[in-house]
Order: sequence, then C-alpha cells, then structure tokens
Amino acid sequence: MIDTHCHILPGLDDGAQTEQEALDMARQLVEAGFQVVIATPHIVEGDRVIHPKVIREKVHAINQLFRQENIPLKVLPGAENYIFPELAAWYREGKIITLADTQKYILVELPAMSIPHYTDQVLFELQLAGLTPVIAHPERNRELYHNPEKLVEWVNKGIQLQINLGSFIGRYGSGAHDLAKALLLSDMVHFIGTDMHHVSQHNSCLKSINYLLSEIQKHRLTAAATTENPTNILEGINWSPPQPQSISLKKDRSFWQKVKQLILSR
Repeated sequence: MIDTHCHILPGLDDGAQTEQEALDMARQLVEAGFQVVIATPHIVEGDRVIHPKVIREKVHAINQLFRQENIPLKVLPGAENYIFPELAAWYREGKIITLADTQKYILVELPAMSIPHYTDQVLFELQLAGLTPVIAHPERNRELYHNPEKLVEWVNKGIQLQINLGSFIGRYGSGAHDLAKALLLSDMVHFIGTDMHHVSQHNSCLKSINYLLSEIQKHRLTAAATTENPTNILEGINWSPPQPQSISLKKDRSFWQKVKQLILSR
C-alpha cells in the first residue's frame, strides 16, 4: 500500500522529532502493510515555510537510514500545504514541492472549521499551473460536513480527495467518521493517508486500521485508493476519477460502531 499523507520526516514540523521516532513510525507503517510513504510536512505561510530542497535532503537521508536498519519502506518527498491566496504563485516560484515531486499533484489543507472565501480561486489557479489539487482530509472540515455537496462540485471540477484512515474508526469524531463513510460509499475516496505524526500509543493501532481497510477492500470499495490511484501520483500520471452526482450523508453509525468495537476487542 501507499500512504499519501504522513509526517515522518524528523524535525520539520509537529510530526517525528528524532530519527529514532521516525524509525519506530516506519516499523509500524510496514507492519500495517505500507511499502511507500509520501512525506508531507506542514507548509504554512508566514509560520512554517520549508524549502523543497530541505525536504528532498531529509527524504534522501531518511531513506538511507531505513536501508541501514533494513526497514522496507520507501519515502518520497511532498508537503501538506495550508491554503493561502498566493499558493499557486509560490508553486510557480519554486517554493512549493508537489506530491512525490512529480509536478502533477499538490496536497492542500483547509482550516478545520471553515472554507476560506478564496478557496475556489486558489484551486483553479493551481489547476491552471498544471496541478491536480488533492484536498487533505476534507472529512475533518466542519463546513464540508454540513455542506458535502461542495465536495461533489470540486470533484466534478477535477479536484481529488485524500481521506484519513483513522476517520473510518472515529479517531477524529463522529462528524469526520460519517463524512468519510459517505465519501467511501459515493466512490469519492481517491487516496488514503495515515496522517501519522507520532508512534502509535497502542501497538495495534495501525494494524487495526489496516484490518478495517482490508475488510472494506473485500467489498471492492477502496482498493484503488491505496494502490492504483496513489501509483498515478508516484508516476506523475493524470487520471480522472468517476464524477459523482450527489452524496448522501447519513448519521446511522450502527455498522461502523460494530466494526470499531470488533477491532478494539481484538
């Protein structure tokens, strides 16, 4: 599997702080079934700006470390870019790194509670620059929870979505859980990410998430989101997901609660 959102590079943001922590995270990711990870440190205008050269150097160093420690995990460069009006201009100026450094896909983070008024314009400008915007964990955005049709609109305009694995077992609350489920059933989960920042406190956390993903894959719902679609990012291939007509957001959590209870009891 390919993790399209992970904070594994040590010392760059609020993710891994040391090489040892990065090693421990890598071992958990491998145990959960991942072979490739796109490192996505936070990029925030005026607060946390990391030049692409620094990210590439960190990726090279961490891959060397993993090889020395015989950890079969490949790390590729990327970033999680907090949306701001000049994001496309920054990309054109070489200040922003794309997912897997292929100049095709860019991971964009929205505020947790709202959609900035300039969002549509920024996404359009990124597309004009030749990029496919990928919205990071949209299921965690409060406004999108109340207006999920906005996601349908974006997907129909060529924007793609990355959903966090933890959302499927309620890690980020019931709202994120419900929207993740609705996106899954609407075939709008284009990429899966762990959004892993630290070593899991519970040894079975990622294994449990992987178990849930495996159960969903048995129903042929998200296999593409963990393998085929991310491979397009890695290879710099443009692709178009199915265009949804609508999304039904229901708050019946009985099935997912049963799955969560089953996982936690293992």
